[in-house]
Amino acid sequence: MSVSCLVKGDKYLSIDTAINKQGSAKLVYDSLVISYSGFKSLITIWNHQAILINPVEAGGVNQLIMVSNEFIYYIAGGQNSDDLIKMAELINFIK
Repeated sequence: MSVSCLVKGDKYLSIDTAINKQGSAKLVYDSLVISYSGFKSLITIWNHQAILINPVEAGGVNQLIMVSNEFIYYIAGGQNSDDLIKMAELINFIK
């Protein structure tokens, strides 16, 4: 599933989801840390681990990847990383 919306000015914010086929948030998260060695920071949002990708490594686009045992969330765009974090905080994790 993919959703895009316009934020301030001409900046877009998009969210894409993928099924976590590895079945473990920890496995996906550990592989992301290795894959994006130039990450900006590691954070936790609603008890889910996330990684902020350095925009230089992500083609000049702000990007956040958050993982759960069921899904991987790719949030990109916006003015800065705060936009990405705010959007990630809006995700409703139903148990």
